[in-house]
Amino acid sequence: MRSRVCPQRTAGLGAVLRSPGAYLLGLSFAAHAFVQTGLVSTLPHTLAALYGVTFAKASSAIPMGMIVNCIGCWMVGPLMNRGVRALTIATVGAVGVVAAGIAAGSTLSDFGTAIAIACAFFLASGLIAGLWALLPHVAPARALGAASGLVTQITLLGVLFGPPAAFAAKAGGDWTRPVMNIALAGTAMWVLLWLVIRRFSSARARDGVEPRISVAH
Repeated sequence: MRSRVCPQRTAGLGAVLRSPGAYLLGLSFAAHAFVQTGLVSTLPHTLAALYGVTFAKASSAIPMGMIVNCIGCWMVGPLMNRGVRALTIATVGAVGVVAAGIAAGSTLSDFGTAIAIACAFFLASGLIAGLWALLPHVAPARALGAASGLVTQITLLGVLFGPPAAFAAKAGGDWTRPVMNIALAGTAMWVLLWLVIRRFSSARARDGVEPRISVAH
């Protein structure tokens, strides 16, 4: 029996592929994933080398950080519903990712301080991840699933290249290379999110609708 392709699904896919907002959002998350996966993959090695702790103890920063990451992600919905602008969340998240990401790879006073800085990075990173809530505002009507798939596939480019780039930067022995990776990717992440939010807000303003993004609980 020949399978039939649902016209609505193909129409939705075509609309998504022609939607600039979906690409911009996907690229912003790719930049975010580039930084986060790079830091996650190298942080235990960095902490063990800087503070003389065992690799197992240094690796404890990762599960702790991911718990904090989830908290940051969960905070986005309540913040938006209380009127905090998406751009404010994106800015705080991007600044935190860049600043704490760079500091986490630097020599600090002690191991405990380094863990606290790493947790600050993961909290800020969670704020960025929570901005997945912007997806419905860049997806064409009745094409949310296809838009989510496209954004996910673009995001995975950051997951693919983040760890190799982070290890290559550290292997070079020049401290500026990891810093540049984080700073450039973090800046790109914020600029792309700004473009997404600006496009959405401009469209809502043209339609005479208050450009506020909220998230249902």
